[in-house]
Amino acid sequence: AAMDTPEPAPTDTVPPLNTSTPVEASKATSKPENTPAVTKASVDTAMINKRLVEMGNLHFVPNSTELLEESSAKFPQIVSFLKEYKGKIYITLYGHTASYGSVNEQEQLAFERAKTIYTRLVRNGAIDSSLCDYKGMGSRQPITDLTDEEHIYLNRRVEIKVRIKD
Repeated sequence: AAMDTPEPAPTDTVPPLNTSTPVEASKATSKPENTPAVTKASVDTAMINKRLVEMGNLHFVPNSTELLEESSAKFPQIVSFLKEYKGKIYITLYGHTASYGSVNEQEQLAFERAKTIYTRLVRNGAIDSSLCDYKGMGSRQPITDLTDEEHIYLNRRVEIKVRIKD
């Protein structure tokens, strides 16, 4: 008669990734055995976020979802960079506005800006739509309090943040 092999003691095993919360554990999916697991060691989200910061936020024409010319020019570079990690990272887009208009108007415009970038990233094959979300932050997180046009445009932006895919 074959005996069941006892489970190894916890000190003999490496803890699995992404099981720190019930939400993360509930999202776990099975993968074919020959598919390499994406681990925290294989994707350096701190490096990716740092590189995205170096590329700069995407800035917009006032009261619009239209990118400024400089942001349109760098968009292909961001697309190429994100394609390298497609399917391995989860992306959140945060839309922001300057502090003009009502809070509701600011939040709606911020949401529409983030949604615009989401749509463009998906259309250009940079991201999986199921691995991205977007949020409108309104004017709650300004980069600058200066109100001259030379500085206020910094607040009309979309920021891209990444984390390990659950």
